[in-house]
Amino acid sequence: MLAGFAQIEFTPPLGTQMPGNFKGYEAKTSNGGLFANAAAVTAGEVSVILLSLDMLELREPGVTKVRTRISEKTGVPVHHILVAATHTHTGPAVDLPIFYCPPDLAVAAYTHERAIEAGIAAWNAREECTLGAARMEEKRFGFNRDILMQDGSVKTNAGYNREGAVGTAGGVDHAFHLMRFDGADGKPRAFFVNYANHPDCHGSHDNMFCADFPGYMRRAVQAECGADVKVLFFNGTAGDINFHDFIHRTNTFLTESDTILPETIGRGLAEDVLALHPTLTADTADPYVASVSSVYTAERRAKTPEHVAWAKAILADREKSSISDQAYAEEYMESDEELEDTIPLEVQTIRLGPWAIVGIPAEVFTATGEWIREGSPYENTLVFELANGCIGYIPTKIAIRGGAYEARVSKYNSCCHEDTAEKIAAHAVAQLKQMHEEEIRSKR
Repeated sequence: MLAGFAQIEFTPPLGTQMPGNFKGYEAKTSNGGLFANAAAVTAGEVSVILLSLDMLELREPGVTKVRTRISEKTGVPVHHILVAATHTHTGPAVDLPIFYCPPDLAVAAYTHERAIEAGIAAWNAREECTLGAARMEEKRFGFNRDILMQDGSVKTNAGYNREGAVGTAGGVDHAFHLMRFDGADGKPRAFFVNYANHPDCHGSHDNMFCADFPGYMRRAVQAECGADVKVLFFNGTAGDINFHDFIHRTNTFLTESDTILPETIGRGLAEDVLALHPTLTADTADPYVASVSSVYTAERRAKTPEHVAWAKAILADREKSSISDQAYAEEYMESDEELEDTIPLEVQTIRLGPWAIVGIPAEVFTATGEWIREGSPYENTLVFELANGCIGYIPTKIAIRGGAYEARVSKYNSCCHEDTAEKIAAHAVAQLKQMHEEEIRSKR
């Protein structure tokens, strides 16, 4: 097996916009920088390239540009290239507006160019490597943020003392997956980490470019293993997950820490990497590598007369409403005539040694990952959210019918029909089964 890795910084100039809040805000400082981390892996005749970018999200035009340019320079097919955002809320603006944060075409173009450079650099850096993988449960930091109320409604980030709370509206995937690549000298070259949580932990530090907890994790691992070791973080099914344990209140240590919250979580995850990786046994045989991609076409969810009535009430008295309510209300008042009735969603499935990876271009709920794993023929099936684009959340029916925050319909957020979560999971399972059958045939 040949594998190569690269890490290239793309921190924009201070003073540019950050889209991780509805109104947008200017970056006044930077902590640790923002990076494009890339890996290129070749086994036999097949190659894949994976990129992890310290960004809130990527939109489809930019993803197509990055994948196409890397493909032209490396010969790796476009649909063998996966580009994922870590979802840090303190990252740069993108090429389309995100609510009140305007697009920044210059920053977006710069980010895309650095991502392309990283993918090509990883390809050119390939050397003989081995890999090993392991998993553990990490329950300290991730909790379902959607709270089911006695009246059947679902409140997102309901608070610690909300009357009428019954429990959470979904589960949590506590799996912490780790893959390590070793060079011919037996030393680590790179780590892949897959873990589900919302990198929205900045709090009062929201005017600071920062990779959030994935960045702190990366730096802590590199401090122990060497600055040349690359650390690629791929977010799991974190659409309904964050660091607040509203039901059991077991995580007060997170907010009482002397360090800022992203650092607390990042260092905790680095501890997991450093504890787990000595237990890995590198497999000297070439891993099986494959990539399958297809499009699931989702129906668009239309706004209702109730949405419009709510929007009119919000906009009639803005001072009594939140910035998020105002943003959604304004979208409800816009015409939907120019919108297509369907939304294409690329589902990419990659087989990389012991891992089967499913990439979905959205913020994915925990339940969707559970459905995929239940139907998958592979023991280790991982979901990478925000892969190859973003169409907002794909919430479950309970979240939509309960009125959860993530289920608010708009042009770019939660815009798919309420059955999309189940159907895209079924689509991914069918694709996994197809890949598995092809793998079996190739080994006969």
